[in-house]
Amino acid sequence: ARQSASPMELLLLGTLRYLGRGWTFDDLEESTAISGEVHCVFFHAFIDFGSDFLYNKHVITPSNYHNATTHMEEFTEAGLPGAVGSTDATHIVTEKVEYNI
Repeated sequence: ARQSASPMELLLLGTLRYLGRGWTFDDLEESTAISGEVHCVFFHAFIDFGSDFLYNKHVITPSNYHNATTHMEEFTEAGLPGAVGSTDATHIVTEKVEYNI
């Protein structure tokens, strides 16, 4: 008899727990009844897909003054004047910027 596939939703949520909360693949196995090895394989495939496809589709670096100031408004409202972006809640420092923002 053929085994049914693991639910994609649980694999994706497991990947997010691994990244965001520091869960181990063993933790994910215990909480989803999907083997840690399956979670590990999915995680690496998802990271490859994210870096090859999703990043280029959804992450946009401001390329001119107007785009930068649009993003800066959101960060200024949040109490981070001068910031133009963040990744994983880490501030991005830009050095040797070609234009004065």
